[in-house]
Amino acid sequence: MSWDTGAGLGGPLVDGLEDDNPNGDASQLEKPTKTGKRKTSHVLTDLCVSNGEKRNGLPRFSKPNEMVTFVIGTEPHQETFQVHKEHACHYSPVLNKAFTSEFIEGSTKIYKMEEEYPEAFRHFVQWMYKQKINNLMSNNKVSSGKTEEETTRLVDEQNQQTTDLINLWLLADILNIPQLQNTAMECLIYSGPPNARFIGSLSEDIYERSGPDSKIRQMMAEICAWGMSGSEVKECGAEWDKDFLVDVLALVKTEAEDRAADILKERVKPWNFWEEVETQKFTGS
Repeated sequence: MSWDTGAGLGGPLVDGLEDDNPNGDASQLEKPTKTGKRKTSHVLTDLCVSNGEKRNGLPRFSKPNEMVTFVIGTEPHQETFQVHKEHACHYSPVLNKAFTSEFIEGSTKIYKMEEEYPEAFRHFVQWMYKQKINNLMSNNKVSSGKTEEETTRLVDEQNQQTTDLINLWLLADILNIPQLQNTAMECLIYSGPPNARFIGSLSEDIYERSGPDSKIRQMMAEICAWGMSGSEVKECGAEWDKDFLVDVLALVKTEAEDRAADILKERVKPWNFWEEVETQKFTGS
């Protein structure tokens, strides 16, 4: 499963749940006419990046040999990533400032993020190069478990995916990449939505790492408010972050026991939690 996004062009877009285009964009070109021919101008339009996209949307590989190194996490789970400096600086004003200034990162070309998580950063690198986040699973796969053991394993995998995507959103927040935050939010909601009880169990950690008006907090609160009954909220609330419990209770308007499932899908939409994305202009680095 692969989520496709137009974030590099200034906004998020989910383009289906399955990656049906293994050969790249060429397989999505305009269909030939009855004569089997297509105008050359149409082919070039489909295959080529416009001048506007060159200026505003996509890195140009102008310095393909210039790389920067990221050291993510702490031992024994620390990982090192090497990416093109042009890409890192293009998508993140934070990284652009670090790598093109007199900061230590500007001279060493090494950026350390010991508080972040390698799997979240791996998703960031995928998105940076492909504008996609690959290899995500949906609730449909979880429900396909044929044995209790298999179902438990799939649930654990999806909960880990939820954690990774929330960590990705927080990473994008630190690096000031709203397009990536919106993509992470879409993946969180369209692949699930996440299990409400599991979301609640993450509240203490996530509330410590996010601001009071953060969209990730809003999403988590709505997931629990609309995905759990009032009695379930009371049952689990004692183990939640206290501010998170307040946010959830502020959204709970009724004690309806049937508020879960269909209500959750109806009410929790990713665009309710999108960050504002300004048109991106490539300045070179």
